Amino acid sequence: MKHTCILLSALLVLPLLGLSQSISGNLPATATFAGENAGDQSGHHVAILGDINNDGFDDFIITSPLWDANTTSQNNGSVYLFYGRGAGFNGTVDLATADARFIGEHGQEAAHDAFGIGDIDNDGYVDFAIGIKKYNAVVDGIQTKSGKVYIFFGGESKYSGTLALESASASLEGTVSYAEAAHVKGVGDVNGDGYDDIIIGAGFHSQVGVDAGKVYLFFGKKRAAWSANAKMEESADASFLAEAAGDWAGHRVAGVGDVNGDGLADFIIGANRAPANLTYGGKVYLILGKESGWQLDTPLSQADASWIGQENKAEFGWNVARPGDVDGDGYDDILMANKKYTTFLLLGKNLSLTPDQPINNAADVIFTLPQILTDEIGYDMHSLGDLNSDSYDDFVIGISEFTDDLLGARAGAAFGFYGRPDWPTQLAFADADLLFSAENGGDAFGFSVAGGGDINNDGLVDLLISALQNDDNGTDAGKTCLYLSGEQPFALLAPNGGEMVEAGSSSTIRWTGAEADDHIKLELSVDGGITWDAIAADAENSGAFTWTVPDRATSIALVRVTRIKSDQSRVSDISDAPFTISGSALTQQRIEAEYARLSGGYTVEDRSESSNGQVVQLETSTTGSITYLSNLPPADYDLYIRYVDETDGNSTSAVYINRAQVAEWTWDDVVAADIAFYRHIGAFTLATNDTIELRATRNGGEHARVDYIEFVSASATEESVTLLSPNGGENWPIDSAQNITWTAENTSPSFNLQLSRDDGATWTNIATAVTPQPHAGVYTYAIDQVSGPVSATCLVKVTDADGAPTDRSDAPFQITESMAPVITVTRPNGGETWMTGQTETITWESQNSGNAVRIELSRNAGSSWSVLAESTTDDGEFDWQVTIPPSDECLIRISDLTSTASDTSDAVFKIKGTPKLTVIAPNGGETWRIGSTERIRWSAEFVIGDVTLDISRDDGASWQAVVGET
Repeated sequence: MKHTCILLSALLVLPLLGLSQSISGNLPATATFAGENAGDQSGHHVAILGDINNDGFDDFIITSPLWDANTTSQNNGSVYLFYGRGAGFNGTVDLATADARFIGEHGQEAAHDAFGIGDIDNDGYVDFAIGIKKYNAVVDGIQTKSGKVYIFFGGESKYSGTLALESASASLEGTVSYAEAAHVKGVGDVNGDGYDDIIIGAGFHSQVGVDAGKVYLFFGKKRAAWSANAKMEESADASFLAEAAGDWAGHRVAGVGDVNGDGLADFIIGANRAPANLTYGGKVYLILGKESGWQLDTPLSQADASWIGQENKAEFGWNVARPGDVDGDGYDDILMANKKYTTFLLLGKNLSLTPDQPINNAADVIFTLPQILTDEIGYDMHSLGDLNSDSYDDFVIGISEFTDDLLGARAGAAFGFYGRPDWPTQLAFADADLLFSAENGGDAFGFSVAGGGDINNDGLVDLLISALQNDDNGTDAGKTCLYLSGEQPFALLAPNGGEMVEAGSSSTIRWTGAEADDHIKLELSVDGGITWDAIAADAENSGAFTWTVPDRATSIALVRVTRIKSDQSRVSDISDAPFTISGSALTQQRIEAEYARLSGGYTVEDRSESSNGQVVQLETSTTGSITYLSNLPPADYDLYIRYVDETDGNSTSAVYINRAQVAEWTWDDVVAADIAFYRHIGAFTLATNDTIELRATRNGGEHARVDYIEFVSASATEESVTLLSPNGGENWPIDSAQNITWTAENTSPSFNLQLSRDDGATWTNIATAVTPQPHAGVYTYAIDQVSGPVSATCLVKVTDADGAPTDRSDAPFQITESMAPVITVTRPNGGETWMTGQTETITWESQNSGNAVRIELSRNAGSSWSVLAESTTDDGEFDWQVTIPPSDECLIRISDLTSTASDTSDAVFKIKGTPKLTVIAPNGGETWRIGSTERIRWSAEFVIGDVTLDISRDDGASWQAVVGET
């Protein structure tokens, strides 16, 4: 099976039986939209807007912020609007065929945010907005990145052709440099006036302090009341201010529906760099709707509720979203995500309206990705509506940094979860109900996700997922996949190639597209598809079957699933590529018909399913026997028989060794004929020249077939791996260096190392095919820096790269919070201007450091450093009288004196000379006549901003203003 945008079969959980009309499975996208040019990064944002022209079809947009019409590197950006249609979309769709496109100007990179915003003018049509965080309001020749939001009203008249963003019906312009006021979201009707409202986040607004953040709220109103170019600061109906500099409040915002059931819409604000007693711990604020509204510059400390992150640099609040009502209790719910590892679900009915709640304690469900690498969780999150029609809302989480074991780093993925009445307190992403995967490593698939709309008006929910850096149409052109719900083709989902499963473990086979009255046959091949053995002759048609993996080690295993329809017609699908079964080191002795002595009703025929040999058949209603004379080495053996029930019927068989019966069984009564079984008969001790006899009585049907008898013994050279550490009880702090050690005998020189943070439920790769040299018989693999998240149920597993043998920790060990010293410069941290002669305070934060630090200054962007303080107390503050020479490329570096921990300003700051003004004229002796026009002249050094002019008529005793500012 060949796919375009596919689902990662190894983790995918099937939809419930009877829901074959919803999206699921290892399916190709219905349509794909690739960026027009290399570097476009198309799909930076995707959104299903709703039905903006009331034609019955929901419409959608795809943004390409780095698109440039003339490839002049201006990156004006392009936003593509597609109207929904009954025929839907199929195959590869050229973005140039969009029904309308909106073009930015002057390198604005339109548009980073674009959403349907509800009906903000209450005219019955859905409206939409496009936000540009790099809007180029130019002050003194500098692009200020103040941000701007363009509003487009819905209506029966369609947008068409190429349109400038400036042609928008209304716009809201940021006026604060570098605030990036562009993160626009529709929030519903928060004040109960019948109009939908919008919020705009400006995560880098500086009113409270550098990069503190601010959020603007605009109430809906009649279309005529919206201005073509309003200023946010002047026209906002309310605004909310960050608590402190550096919080990034408003970097993410979202409407969350009605979480408290009062009939008014509510919204949340993420501040992912709020300290919350941790460096970048993060914080999220909830604002409940109310008819009286809010004041301008309302402090976020007055929010109705707030939650704080609990991990250093986790950046809780990196994303926030409305999943809908995922437990069907009538209250909308909330999704919040750390930047890495963890996403949190809060159920509306359980919300506590108190400030500063630790999120790990407050969350109803914690979603974890047990990943040693730097996967960013919840890069985008969105409600899917009720995807599977079970009356519970569903949602999808995109992880564009997801490392796929097969595709490699930053392949990306998108995980879908079905709503349910009862949620567990913890849920691994490995247990997602839907998981869409990339085509290639580096695709950044899942960067933007959108759902909950019906693009082709078939009554089913559709889905958009983007791969920001897909290279189909050139490097980083980007690509968006559209999934239209509908009847699915029959397909095997897992295992689908590349997986490794352990002998004796439970594994789940998954498929999709079967109808309710179909019978399902599941088979395993351990020889690359030459022969097939039954896993289940008639599996329950639920889309999933859990089986115990047999101890048949192989690297070329395949699964085949067959759909047997009521008319006995069949459709099969096989794993796209082989997977591995890691098992014991066994020696297999196969005895086939040419080595057997036949009697009774058996006849010989040529083998059709394997590379050589013959098979024997037992004819109808007869009793026959096959006798084997053992020429195997004396040993203990497990006896297996592979037989095929070629037509439905019954047969009783027995095995005799030296004429004594040792086993008896009845052949399986199967639904369909011609199904093979690989059956374990028992364990026996055999000596040279022992006779093994199979007797069978056939009671109806045409015939049954015996392929071979197989004797399996332990290998004469036992292979073994023994993990020494961590073996249980150890403590690994995050950021610490640790060693994994083990011994091995009779293995290959290469090993795979894996980590579990959930007591073995899921595993992620630490390293593959490593080849350390043993010292005194002990192998060592060094981990330079342990990564989070924390867990008290960690295990390590080491496996021969050939698939077996394997060993893991005897008991769990812990990964705990970092104990490594951390220094973080907070001021100056980039963008400041300090004047010589003035005293400025250098500030920093530290954890686990010593009692003293060194403070250094660079005036050349780090090329060289001078010491300001060789040793000063590590109390977070140091007052420094700024010295010459001036420079625009200054950095501060602070180092712990007892470790290697240090930090440098994130960006350069400026040191300017002491401001100096010198009056040139009049400077004494002049005579000016009343009413005459005279020129006042002066010189200025290191003066920033305007100056005032004053005159004294009494030799300086008093002064009067001539000009307020100039």
